[in-house]
Amino acid sequence: MRERRRACNIKSFIRVCQRRRPSFTASVSIRQRLRLKPHAPSTPRAFARRLAILTIVAVLLALAAPRPAAAQTLNPEPVAPEVYAFVGALAEPAPENRGFVANQGFIVGDTGVIVIDTGASHAHGEAMLAAIRRVTDKPVVLVINTHPGAERVLGNSAFAALGVPILAHRDAARFMAANCRTCLENLNTVLGEALMAGTTIAAPTALVDGTTTLKIAGRTLEVLHFGWTRAGDVAVFDRASGALFTGDLVCLDRVPQVRDAHLDNWLAALEALRRLPIRVLVPGRGPISSPQRITEVQTYLEDLRAAVQARYDRGDSLSEAIDNASVHAFRGWALYPLLHPGNVHHLYLELERQALER
Repeated sequence: MRERRRACNIKSFIRVCQRRRPSFTASVSIRQRLRLKPHAPSTPRAFARRLAILTIVAVLLALAAPRPAAAQTLNPEPVAPEVYAFVGALAEPAPENRGFVANQGFIVGDTGVIVIDTGASHAHGEAMLAAIRRVTDKPVVLVINTHPGAERVLGNSAFAALGVPILAHRDAARFMAANCRTCLENLNTVLGEALMAGTTIAAPTALVDGTTTLKIAGRTLEVLHFGWTRAGDVAVFDRASGALFTGDLVCLDRVPQVRDAHLDNWLAALEALRRLPIRVLVPGRGPISSPQRITEVQTYLEDLRAAVQARYDRGDSLSEAIDNASVHAFRGWALYPLLHPGNVHHLYLELERQALER
């Protein structure tokens, strides 16, 4: 009996499935009914509509693509006969200032032009070249890098493209080889690819190991080196005009950075600069000034060291020294809140290192 019931149930299930399953003929009929008609030829109105949509998409894609930055115009400031400077912002690199945060300059000789530092990008170097051409049609015959910082050397590529020799201290060249790729990546991030377009690392092609006198393009220049102040620091003195380009040995109205510096050598270098017959001072950062202002940098460095030493001697921790080792007279200088704590940090660790070596 059970077997007969199971057989009946199976037969009933099959009949139900057959009733629910559409026939092949029915499915063909449905597809025929749903078959789309062939496309009609496009009308002029439809073609115009599609063309308008494609045009709008193309415009939006063009607007979204990175665009090259507008050309920069630099205005050289005359500082002495045939000597000019470009004065940068007292700030950290940012898109608003295009990374132009350090001073550069050039000296026009009888037969050519000597350039002092080249800025933070290929575009800045090209803007310098354009400004030089508005002053003279003499060729650039030499670039001198006073320090290997990105804001002084990444414009080298604009001059290297013209075959201009680039001179620096050997220590600066070593620093560039070890660090400039990272500096370039950082500036690409900070300034953006449009402002940094075309910027490559152009290494120095002529090296000096100490103070050197150059006779070039009818000018006599002294490239001054005072031992390790920071990596490869040099100053450039033009005796004919009395103009001194200090590089980062002198920063005015902006706190100098002492990271990686040898403070005793730096102070000795500043004292040596004060003895030169300087008539006009072009600092690495800050306004064109009289040579008397060199003492302001000496004062900051001496007061910084004294403040950190006092905190270290009383047993302050590093964080306590950073909070309390102030140099009040220079609080008004640009970037004090940003750079001064780093200077305290560096000198405190230097004092710890000296204590461990004793």
